[in-house]
Amino acid sequence: QSESFGVPKIAFINKMDRMGADFANVLEGMKKRLGANPLPLTIPNGEGEAFDGVLDLLAREHLDFDQADQGRTVTRRPWNDAEAAVAEPWRESLLEHLAEADEPFLDLYLGGEYSLDDVRAALRRATLSRAVTPVFCGSALTTEAINPLLNAIVTILPSAADNAGEQ
Repeated sequence: QSESFGVPKIAFINKMDRMGADFANVLEGMKKRLGANPLPLTIPNGEGEAFDGVLDLLAREHLDFDQADQGRTVTRRPWNDAEAAVAEPWRESLLEHLAEADEPFLDLYLGGEYSLDDVRAALRRATLSRAVTPVFCGSALTTEAINPLLNAIVTILPSAADNAGEQ
């Protein structure tokens, strides 16, 4: 229904802390069943009982959420070597797919000179044009990784002011 009305979307893969969690399988299901072009911006650091926060693919940071205040306090640190080994291929894939979806970014990407702000601007353009669906993951019950999702809703999706002229 959202496609028929031209509504840009963001996806959240929930319950990453539960037994049987399978991030990659959900992404594949989004492609096959929904015809979506999912673009992960965070990936789980472990799944099921091994879930230990998320890896932010743009900032190259591990995000950990304090359960004492329901995940409001976020601890950020650079990826360690093991996390980088897992996350760097995901990050490269993100940048490649974003370059395919956004022509201005393609030129920057091929030139090898782009900033994080360039990536974020391209992500917003590609999301608004519905070329990609940004994907986040975490656990809503324990509020793990809800902050990045809420921040993305504010920075990536259109605001009422963006739509004010469309009446």
